[in-house]
Amino acid sequence: MLLHVVYMNASRLQGFRVFDVDGRLLLYILIAAGAAGLNEIR
Repeated sequence: MLLHVVYMNASRLQGFRVFDVDGRLLLYILIAAGAAGLNEIR
């Protein structure tokens, strides 16, 4: 979740145009990776 917050702040600095296109895909990858990580921890 820390990476998520950092990326949100970075996207605000660069404008939401980046966040809307590449950022959305990157967030999906981060969320999927985070979910996989939680499953491995369990």
